[in-house]
Amino acid sequence: MSFKLVEADLSDPVVLNVANLFVLWGQDEGTIPADRCPIDENEEAIFACVDAPVENGIVGGAIFYQPEGHDMLFLDILYVSPVDRRKGIGGALVRRICAIAAERGLAKVEFGTLVTNQRMQALGHALGFADYALMMNCRLDTKGAS
Repeated sequence: MSFKLVEADLSDPVVLNVANLFVLWGQDEGTIPADRCPIDENEEAIFACVDAPVENGIVGGAIFYQPEGHDMLFLDILYVSPVDRRKGIGGALVRRICAIAAERGLAKVEFGTLVTNQRMQALGHALGFADYALMMNCRLDTKGAS
């Protein structure tokens, strides 16, 4: 399958809607937390498109940003359509974000993922990312920390 990576402008409401669909689909799959806030136009996006008109051929995307005061890009969302997975699209998107970081003279790219998202962890490890933190939370509405 042939695909291309296209920088997408999140100030365009149609593009922003597509980016937020990635969040909803990931939430449906359980790979993005259900309480995740919607994406806004302050982030950047790259879409993966098959050889078709961009609006009809989007098969995935990556949403990222540079946290204020940090020498890095943070990969916020990575989503590839289930039927288009294991075709190199996710890896190409992450490598492109790494290239953008290098072009900007930044030191690194980071991402976080749920401990249950084994596919994302495997992709990160395959691309040279290393585990360095574990975040934990306590749901107080379910009698945690009592």
